[in-house]
Amino acid sequence: MAQEVSSQKAASTEKRVLAYSDLGFAVHDKKTKQQKSILQDVSGRVERARVLAILGPSGAGKTTLLSLLTLRAPSGEATGVTTLGGRPLTPALFRKQCFYVAQSAEEAAWPTLTPREQLTYAKILFEAAGADREEGRVNAVLKQLGLESCADTVVGHELVRGGLSGGQKKRLAVAVALIKRAVCMFLDEPTSGLDAAAALRTATAFREVADSDDLIVVVTIHQPSTSVFATFDQLLLLSEGRTAYRGEASKATDYFAKLDHPLPPLTNPADFLLDLVNSDFVDKKEVTRLLDAWASAHSNGAIDIVNEGNEDNWGLTPTLCNTFVPVFRRQSTLLSRDVLTLGIRAVCFLMGNLYFSAVYVESRQRHQDQVANRFWLIIWYIGVPAQVTALLVFALNLEARIVRTEVANGMVAPSAYLAARAVLEIPLVIFLALVALGLPAFACMNFMASNNRFFTTTALFFAQQYCWDCYASCLAVAFPNPLVGAAMFIGCWFSGFLFAGFLIPVKDIIWPLRAFHYVFPLGNAARGMTYSEFIDSKYDACDKYDAKTFCFCDHDDGDGCGGRQILRNLEILYDLPTDKNTLLLDLLWPLGLALLAKVTAVVLFARSCRGTALKTRPPRKVVNSA
Repeated sequence: MAQEVSSQKAASTEKRVLAYSDLGFAVHDKKTKQQKSILQDVSGRVERARVLAILGPSGAGKTTLLSLLTLRAPSGEATGVTTLGGRPLTPALFRKQCFYVAQSAEEAAWPTLTPREQLTYAKILFEAAGADREEGRVNAVLKQLGLESCADTVVGHELVRGGLSGGQKKRLAVAVALIKRAVCMFLDEPTSGLDAAAALRTATAFREVADSDDLIVVVTIHQPSTSVFATFDQLLLLSEGRTAYRGEASKATDYFAKLDHPLPPLTNPADFLLDLVNSDFVDKKEVTRLLDAWASAHSNGAIDIVNEGNEDNWGLTPTLCNTFVPVFRRQSTLLSRDVLTLGIRAVCFLMGNLYFSAVYVESRQRHQDQVANRFWLIIWYIGVPAQVTALLVFALNLEARIVRTEVANGMVAPSAYLAARAVLEIPLVIFLALVALGLPAFACMNFMASNNRFFTTTALFFAQQYCWDCYASCLAVAFPNPLVGAAMFIGCWFSGFLFAGFLIPVKDIIWPLRAFHYVFPLGNAARGMTYSEFIDSKYDACDKYDAKTFCFCDHDDGDGCGGRQILRNLEILYDLPTDKNTLLLDLLWPLGLALLAKVTAVVLFARSCRGTALKTRPPRKVVNSA
């Protein structure tokens, strides 16, 4: 019995140990055509209630090491073994027991939520995924991290007035980790861009968090102050991708004093250590001597893998079923406050509508000489909103980055977010098609509303706009840089506009450029809306005009020229064959393209949420290094 209790205590303790052995990373050098080593044989371990600081000059490998530990390794060859509680650290285990706080504030918090709302939604999501319920947890965490004063202030970004400071945003990200009750927390440059007071408050916060919640805290740091340096328990000093020192932070200066580098009086220990191993400003041979001295005196060792079993029952498991409802509620709140996705787009749509209504105001009178103007009014009505949709790339790119971080931290399931987003997109586009496009078009420009033409036109608006929204979603996920994604979207729109058929006849477009006519559905919307507008219209005959007026309809049946004559001539002039049989195709084709783009976006997003597993070496069964 005693032996069983002892083994349980040992397992509980081991569960709180992060160990890493022989971590390395290399990339292919395009100039030399050889592998370039970025990180070499870095090993260590961190126990519960301990803070490990990864320190080093620029280019030392700090970011690379943190990327390996958090399974976010970039393209290259990663090697080594990392375990948590004796289990190999896999993406699934990371999501259950770890939490990563990015350096960028844009990846840390939703800009239109308050800290209280963000923590409340996080608590609901973690509880839905299997965390223990604890009343009052949100208020307790807000107080613990000094966020009570700004608890009801919107986080903010460039388009939202006010907002939190950089230090408050960093502490908010830490607060979400506390809501989760993670075993291990990784922070990337948590004090960057902060003043001395804010940096110390942030460092003190995760120091207190490590003590109060028995967390393992791993942090990369750049030039910490003396007071910030004093909050660290352990130090890993890197230079040129190698270990210069690993151990107690307070003993680092004593170690280098034995190597003939004593700490000068009144000197910041962190600055001293960074200058000591910076080969850009110190003799490279001396830096190499220090690195070799550590390597010869300390064996990196390896890690005993205690349990290679399934970790499905160890920690949180967010799924589509248990997180869809809270994710949907949160996304609904975000959408209602989204200035870029909803507000600015709606205003742009409406202003463009009113602008072209003013430009083509004479076409309200159905005169023979206004037929072409009427046709081009339709073109601009569908073309400009599609172009403005490029703004959506920026909003969705930011949203995707935040959700990826949440997925990696085990907060939501990718399928739950994708499903909630897909459900909310449809009423959003219906709103834009109806309120910002459909109703103003009929009110301002006297579009034909008889025989259900209003509903036909609005449906065509919806199909066209939904397709472009799905294209924007796909590009936002495919390109990490939103500027590149927006530029690609504009290129797609221009190709669709140029090859729609009304500027260049489709038959005159060479392959493969003709494919743009079918991939980007501006031509479908133009054809369908042209039919809907002109088929029931009546125009005066050509005999009322001079010979310079292009005649679209030369036969007056008593009530004016029929729309069928106009459609036939528009077909000849603009190469847009249209009749009632094409309406269904014009409606379904953009929806089919939208579905294809949506599936592509889902696949790309799901792939981007996967962690990067290390190419592990077989672990040697030796004693773990301290």
